[in-house]
Order: sequence, then structure tokens, then C-alpha cells
Amino acid sequence: MTVEEILQITDISQRIAKIKELRKTELPDRDALLKDWDPMKHDVMDKELRPDEVKVIEEEKRDPVTGKVIQRAITKTDPVNRIPLPIEQDITNIHTSFTVGTEPKLTCETEDAKEKGLFDILHIVNRKNKMKYVNKRVVRSWLSEQEVAEYWYTVEDKRWWKVALNKLKNSAGIKTNPERKLRCAIWSPFRGDKLYPVFDDSGDYKALGREYQVKVSYTQIDTYFMFVTDKEVYVVSIPLWYNYDKMKIS
Repeated sequence: MTVEEILQITDISQRIAKIKELRKTELPDRDALLKDWDPMKHDVMDKELRPDEVKVIEEEKRDPVTGKVIQRAITKTDPVNRIPLPIEQDITNIHTSFTVGTEPKLTCETEDAKEKGLFDILHIVNRKNKMKYVNKRVVRSWLSEQEVAEYWYTVEDKRWWKVALNKLKNSAGIKTNPERKLRCAIWSPFRGDKLYPVFDDSGDYKALGREYQVKVSYTQIDTYFMFVTDKEVYVVSIPLWYNYDKMKIS
């Protein structure tokens, strides 16, 4: 099913169900993966699975005539040795260090000044988004959580000096548009995301569905479903489905 056919489904619940059906593999078991990742959640730390040893210091005493207990047994709890080992974290961190421990270098043989300028902008975007750290988070999430998505979006640049400069230009009669900057977000199971990638018949990636929750208050948590295509981003909050953002692709 194509993205266009998915968007033609008028019933929102059926549309979401169809997106989820298109996922070809099972969702990662977040609880099981998190239990492996967090050493404090290992079986050795579970007192029900690995109970402490209870030693009897003095046996209970009973009346020889009536058989009633006249003194209860005295016991002592001897804690077993519990040594949580973060082996999974060590393995993941070692693999991450081998993969992106040294920051990847981008190279490009530009043909003219425009291409060089575009390539310089790419370097600036990577530096301002601290991509050397983002890359480590992405690889670490992929290895420990089985899947991860990197999402790029734009926000208005509201830095004080930028706003002041625009006001100065406007006062001088120079028209300025609110400048925007690129930002990067990481989606993964440990962060509370359920991902539903959509591929065409030839295996090319076409869109991504994402289910997540937002804590509104101490007692209210709202669930949202986002559908990202190459042109638009849709967000559903039952019972409302609306066009959240539209990105122009040139």
C-alpha cells in the first residue's frame, strides 16, 4: 500500500491500524531490553527470584505438656551477595566507540562556489546540533534498543541577539523574515516511542509512523500518533487528526 492510499483512508482508527499492519517485524520488547540494559533490574537483584538466606539462631520452644509455643524461633536474615554487572552497557559502549568514537569526517568534491557554500552550511548545522554526540546516542540506541529514528525539523531562531538584529534592520527599513534553524530529535523505545516504518514494494523507505505519550499532568497522559511523509507531518490526538506541519521539498 502506498502512502497516498493510506492518507485516503477517512477513518482515523483504520488509518492508524493500516500503518501499524505495514510493519514487517515485531516491535522490540522494551521491558525486556530495559531489564537487560539496567543492571539494577537483573534477576540477581530480584529478591523473589534470589531470596536472602534466613538462618535459625535459636529453635522455637514449646510447652512439653500442652505443646503450645512459649518462645518463637529466633532467625536472622543473611543477605546474599548481589553484584550487578553492566555487561550489556559495556558491550554497547565498546561497539559505539569503535563505530563513532572518532567523529566521522564529511568530504565532498564541490564543483562551484554554490556547492561549497552548501557544504559549509552542512558543517555548521552538524556543529550546532553537536552531531558527534547525537551519532553516539543513535548508535547506542540502535545496539541496545534494536531500532532508532533520527528526525530533523526546523524551529524559529529566538536567540536574543538574532531578534535584536532583526528589529534593528526593520527600524532601518530593511525587511527581514524570522530565521529558522535545523534541529534533530532521536526517537527510540527507551524514550517511549513505537516506530512503524513504511516501505514500498521495492523496499524503499517512504514514511514513518510514531506512537508516543505526553504527560499533561500528574494524573493525565495523552497518547499521540505521528505520521511523517516526504512532504507533510500529521499528528493525531484522538479524536482529532490535523496537519501539524508542512515541509516544502525542492
